[in-house]
Amino acid sequence: MGGRDRVRVKRVSELVSSLEAVALTEAKWERDRVGALRDLVRAEEELMRAQGGVGMGVSGSFGDRWEVFEEWVNKFGVDTTAFRAEVCGGQGVGLVAERDIREGEKLIYVPRQLMITADIALKNADMAHLFQTDILLRRIESLALSMCVLRERLLGSQSKFAPYLDIIPQEFSTPLWFSPDEVVALKGSPVLDKVTNRVRGHARQYCHLYNVVKSGAVPSIPPTQFTFELFRWAVSVVMTRQNMVPTSTGGESLALIPLWDMINHSQGEYTTQYDLARDQVEFFAMTNTPRDKQILMFYGPRPNSELLLHAGFVHRENLHDALEVRIEVDTKEPLARVKLLLLEKQGVALVKSYGENGPVQVVGSVDVNGQLSKELVALGRVVSMDKADVEAALRDGSSLFEKERPGCLREEVEAESRVWLKEVLEQRLAEYEGAVSGEEENDAGQTQFYAMARSLCRLEVVMIRKAIDDLSS
Repeated sequence: MGGRDRVRVKRVSELVSSLEAVALTEAKWERDRVGALRDLVRAEEELMRAQGGVGMGVSGSFGDRWEVFEEWVNKFGVDTTAFRAEVCGGQGVGLVAERDIREGEKLIYVPRQLMITADIALKNADMAHLFQTDILLRRIESLALSMCVLRERLLGSQSKFAPYLDIIPQEFSTPLWFSPDEVVALKGSPVLDKVTNRVRGHARQYCHLYNVVKSGAVPSIPPTQFTFELFRWAVSVVMTRQNMVPTSTGGESLALIPLWDMINHSQGEYTTQYDLARDQVEFFAMTNTPRDKQILMFYGPRPNSELLLHAGFVHRENLHDALEVRIEVDTKEPLARVKLLLLEKQGVALVKSYGENGPVQVVGSVDVNGQLSKELVALGRVVSMDKADVEAALRDGSSLFEKERPGCLREEVEAESRVWLKEVLEQRLAEYEGAVSGEEENDAGQTQFYAMARSLCRLEVVMIRKAIDDLSS
């Protein structure tokens, strides 16, 4: 390492230490989460300026890179004549039919040789040693796969997977790429805490792995090339594209599946399978697709909060949307012990936040139609019971989950539970700052990420209002 590189590594090491200090300052995150997030992003930006964009550049137009990619997959017997790749509006690059496609037609098959799995890295001695000895990489398979992707990217054209990596976007729309103001636009949504935890955890992971790389434990990844920007890209690639595939030992492992992962999402049914005999992923057309129309697949029954967090988009017509509702149980009230016992006997999971001595929460949800989950229904009833009601419910053993009032429950308790749940939801509604349905015009001039965050909040507000209306009827 030359003198200039040593100076650069020293400066970068100082900035990594500063970033780690911000990420680890627990008191600041508990006291002022938004302020801590702004400090963290400033530290990340300063670090990226010092490091530069090592490994991030790709040459040629997308069309040229797509041709190289097609040639690559064709060598493995993959037929690409039925579709082409092009930008599909706000969904980004997708696959478009070159001919009329029939529903149920086997359209794409991807053999295992084309997939990137963490096993690829095990063929490299120092990467194999890292995966076997680093606790973080052993515990988080997606992180190990991200390091594999990062190393393949640094290999450039020497990587077997270069044609695939070259067509992957250089930037993503997941919250790791949001500015602090774009994150704050999620105010009111339960996903806000998940986003800040994800951003903070990502910074901590980078700092840990940078120190491992700097120690010389991974000779194939020089510290000058292990940049925050490249790490964020690799993590985003895995986060938005990872899928489980069977292994030869009968288990499952994470994999990136070229070509198949370019299909965008729509409502529908699963039409992908794994053919063990041929050792390949197979995709069957979900619908009849006319020529020049986009080919789409169903990503699964996931709420918009999960789609935003893991895939970087919000689907307005999501039939599987739901809002997570966490309610803290009052453990200081006189009947707390027996009420918690009743909830446990009913099968309601009690979540302890911040360790064994932390507050007890019940986690439920409101679905896209405004229907409350069984956990919330049961909690509302138990909270509204007096001692005699609790004892009667324990003796009777009837389910408190059903929407219809069980025989052991007095009408007064049922009515009070609906009032209590309505008040809880009205409090949640008040936490959404300006996220009122019909305010899309206020997003004009804002960034794509800001508008996406507000769209999510508005959809959640609609679900809460439906639930409140139902409880009021």
